[in-house]
Amino acid sequence: MHSYDLLSLHTDDQRQQKFKDAPDIFFNQKLNQWIVFKPELVIELLRDNRLLVPQIITSIEGLEARYRRKFPNLLFVARCTPLLIEGPVHRDIRRSLADMMTEGRARTTAALPDLMQRYVQPLGEKDQTEWMDTCLVPLVKDLFCHMCNCPVLVPFPKLVLSRIFDRFVSLAALDAIEEQVALLRQEIRKRSGTADEDLEGAKVALFILGRDSLLGALATSLLFILRQNLDRPFADIEFPDYVPETGVAIAERVAEQDVTVASVTIAAGQRVRLFFQPMSDASSTVGKQNLFGTGAHSCLGRPISLDVWRALCKTIHSFPQRLSSIACDYETNNIFVVPRHLRTEQSR
Repeated sequence: MHSYDLLSLHTDDQRQQKFKDAPDIFFNQKLNQWIVFKPELVIELLRDNRLLVPQIITSIEGLEARYRRKFPNLLFVARCTPLLIEGPVHRDIRRSLADMMTEGRARTTAALPDLMQRYVQPLGEKDQTEWMDTCLVPLVKDLFCHMCNCPVLVPFPKLVLSRIFDRFVSLAALDAIEEQVALLRQEIRKRSGTADEDLEGAKVALFILGRDSLLGALATSLLFILRQNLDRPFADIEFPDYVPETGVAIAERVAEQDVTVASVTIAAGQRVRLFFQPMSDASSTVGKQNLFGTGAHSCLGRPISLDVWRALCKTIHSFPQRLSSIACDYETNNIFVVPRHLRTEQSR
């Protein structure tokens, strides 16, 4: 049916055409799951309460038994992260997280001018810029420290903690997540000065849920806009109010019971892989707010993400140069879209 790799399609520069050329929904034997590209079907299935997030706690406990290992920190994350659980516990944790983010938004909003001045404005004086390591990675790290009201000094690598969402993750990667979560929990306890495990869990969940997704959304959206504006002065670029791309390319669900959609039946127990990126295409009639998901597991960080995006765009718009070139290569990841490098050249 197709010759491309479904696990790397989200970093393919020709992905939008490939989305259009494929069926709206089809079963892939290699991945043993349904694949859904059509935005309207993605939204419909995200809202369907018969499709649940995968039972990661059961999976981790199975790994512990199989390999005679213990993953206490992975289980801690799985029990405090709303995107990994369902039911009443999910609602309670999500509500607590939403309250923390509402409070944290005031701190991030107040910090944005200084953060833009520190990390973004200096790039307007350079002829060559590497956006990831010198700007976006430290910017997003500091933002989450402000949001959690907790200065985390340990430099956690990107796309390590968030691999807990990837069912194809290796045992070695799980070991790395276990180690990083242990360090993050230790750092949060030390900086927060509290032994409140619920508060600790909420802050861990925010770092894991939000950091890589925001980093990816900012970087891929910036790439999208700049590619359309080569050889133009930054001051003439029209930046949209809404992020045009998402840092989270995939959502996975498991059918609790048979679900019939678009003339096919997803049998109970089968997995579904939902792609968000077709919503970014110019021909899509789906609102861009759906890039943040919809239904019970929609992204709580949308307001903060848009605050940061608009501040970033305003700062870049003030650059005195002209955009000369842009180049990007991506990190290897099955869920997130995060550049390894995003480089531009500017001229006067």
